Amino acid sequence: MTARSAWRVTLTARAPRIVAGVVAAVVMVAGIRAIVTGPPAPPAAPKPLPTADTGAAAFAEGFVRAYLSWEPARPELRDAQLAAYASSELDAGAGLEASQRRQTVDWSTVIGAETIGRRTTVTVAAAAGGRTWHLAVPVTRDPKGFMVVAAYPAIVGPPPTARGDEAPDEDDVADRELASVAERAVRNYLAGERENLAADLDASAVVSLPVQPARVETIGGVTRAGRDRVAVALTARLAGARMELRYELAVVKHERWYVRSIETDPRARPPEAPR
Repeated sequence: MTARSAWRVTLTARAPRIVAGVVAAVVMVAGIRAIVTGPPAPPAAPKPLPTADTGAAAFAEGFVRAYLSWEPARPELRDAQLAAYASSELDAGAGLEASQRRQTVDWSTVIGAETIGRRTTVTVAAAAGGRTWHLAVPVTRDPKGFMVVAAYPAIVGPPPTARGDEAPDEDDVADRELASVAERAVRNYLAGERENLAADLDASAVVSLPVQPARVETIGGVTRAGRDRVAVALTARLAGARMELRYELAVVKHERWYVRSIETDPRARPPEAPR
């Protein structure tokens, strides 16, 4: 027989109930805390990626071409063109009083856009009057989606540029079959040899040949430009000019290597405008 104290026997018998009571108390406290503080906040929804409003970009570029062009002898022409873009609340000429010297726009291009709410501020570069202009044009869409330049543009600086940055190092393609296919495809592409090029294209490839054929003089190398992509560096002659060029090719391997695209895919679509 073994002698045991009464308090120890009692504690041993009540141990399971004590543990259960402690667990219940913890759960109760957690429940009260949840009631007081509320349920945990749901994870933040991912922010949508910005999309380019191509309609606003084209609208802003058209405005800049009308804004920077004038014929002193016929100012009504400029006013009529600007009326298609600018709000009637703005001053005549969208706030620009033209000089007495005729001016036309030689070229223009959109170089940036930022959308906040219904307003897209489009930055347009244009050459006019012997100088290059950079204008930020605020394009507003009304609830129906109609566009208007409701505020005056701003003269801004050109895009910041990085000088002296070196191109990233790329490893040479060790697969000679892949390198040969890439070199051959680029040569045929620049020369406009449609049938020869087709032999190295994947069945799903769509390639638009250059309008002006060029002759490849030398191939500088074939390197890895990413997953399933290679780059071909070369020199070529076009209309008497010698150019250093670089092409990126998307490639795929079936029974052998094929080219899916050369530098650009003509089927690529610009991002949709925000709704």
